[in-house]
Amino acid sequence: MNNRLLIALPLAAVLALPAVAQNASSNQNQPAASQTSSTDNATGKAPLAPPSREGFWGRINPFARKNYVKRQTEPIRDRVNELDELTASNSKAIKDTDSRAQAGIKLASDKANEADQHAIDAGNKATAAQQSAQQVTSRVQNVETVVSNIDQYKASNQTEIRFRPGQTVLSKNAKDALDQMATGVKGQRGYIFEVQ
Repeated sequence: MNNRLLIALPLAAVLALPAVAQNASSNQNQPAASQTSSTDNATGKAPLAPPSREGFWGRINPFARKNYVKRQTEPIRDRVNELDELTASNSKAIKDTDSRAQAGIKLASDKANEADQHAIDAGNKATAAQQSAQQVTSRVQNVETVVSNIDQYKASNQTEIRFRPGQTVLSKNAKDALDQMATGVKGQRGYIFEVQ
């Protein structure tokens, strides 16, 4: 009988040790859990309550049956399923947001490229307009030079051509003299004929 008692006491201590350890660890976790708000979790529901003490063994039942384990794990499975659904919906929302963001980025990139093209076209037109303005400016300067020098002329050639009395037609010699005068001014610029 003493031998049985010596074997039964260490065996009882070994079986009681996990129960004591589990109670101590669950008591340490409870204050931390009570400090957090119930709205901090993903499902928006209150955290799962620890399982109630059932029967002689309490939370630990070394002789647990399938139904007991099923009852204990069913709320956990429900929460896991809810979290899977939330994860799936969040993944879908992230993909939708990403696709919309990519579409927005592509649209913005296309608009930026189009604006760049318009800017290049405007720059080319501005360069062409500047060249045209420079050409006009140089022509205007040439005309101003000619106009300013218009009253500063020198007599270079004089020819006397006479009409026969009572006639309006020139003679051959008079026409040749006019042609000779025109040939002399052919390469010149800014000349004046004075007819008296």
